[in-house]
Amino acid sequence: IIYFGMSEEEKQLIFRDRSICATEYLKADQDMVPPLCFAICTSYCGFYRGGQFMFRLARQEDLELWIATIEKVFGFHKAEPCRVMTTFEVLRLHTKLIYSSDVCQIF
Repeated sequence: IIYFGMSEEEKQLIFRDRSICATEYLKADQDMVPPLCFAICTSYCGFYRGGQFMFRLARQEDLELWIATIEKVFGFHKAEPCRVMTTFEVLRLHTKLIYSSDVCQIF
């Protein structure tokens, strides 16, 4: 998440590894996001592959509320460690996904 007027502490917290998201760090560093806007940037290895979603708001209070809420959700996400799935669990997940896909559904 990047927004206009980010402090250096916030940049350090969000962009821990600058080599992965160098362009987003430059956008945040140069205040490329307009005032009363924020952008959510996706990773380059995920589904959206480097997409940027820009949100415009009417008031500064709304912007602060959105940013605080998103940072809180990201904090919850980072606090929970990812559990390593066993081979059986992976097989079960793939079987469930294939079974519930359009290929296996006749009716």
